Amino acid sequence: MLHGKIATVLRDRFPETREAEPELLAYHFTESGAIPEAIPLWATAGQRAASRAAHVEAARHLQTALDLLRRQPADSARAAEELQLLIGLAVSLAASRGYSVPEVGKVLAEARAICDALGNVAGLFAVLRGICSFLIVRWRPGRRRGDGASLPGDRRADRPSRAPHRERLRSGIYPVRKGRFAVGARASRTRSGALREA
Repeated sequence: MLHGKIATVLRDRFPETREAEPELLAYHFTESGAIPEAIPLWATAGQRAASRAAHVEAARHLQTALDLLRRQPADSARAAEELQLLIGLAVSLAASRGYSVPEVGKVLAEARAICDALGNVAGLFAVLRGICSFLIVRWRPGRRRGDGASLPGDRRADRPSRAPHRERLRSGIYPVRKGRFAVGARASRTRSGALREA
């Protein structure tokens, strides 16, 4: 009851709070049980934190918005909102903890499933770009598909004949990631011909 009164006073008498400190208003709405009002405020707080490169804070706010949203009835509008929160969360997790942490892969896999369900082409590009970065950074020489480097629902697993060629091309990417650009360029040039011939 008290939190509801505080949220109402902040919203009505101090409207600048919504812009300056949306997390404060979101907190009081959440504690008062006004979840539909709290969710967009948590999302805004996460976006504002990410714009300041405060990605730990942004991930916390976006995760709170996501948790609250998932308590709401499921429909296509909720799924679209969830997708945007997942994309923002993946970016902030990657920026604060690194692209290769399992949480990033999990969030991206959830976002990919929503894209597939909604047929969301615009969101799909951002998700696939994140998945690509996740897989490139997570990959290690000698690691094969299925030992933690791939995402759930990976549709490329049914094309094993090209796997050796991809492995050769990746051997050029790995040295570049380590700052050995000449070695990576040489490896990519000498091995890319095999993929074109296949």
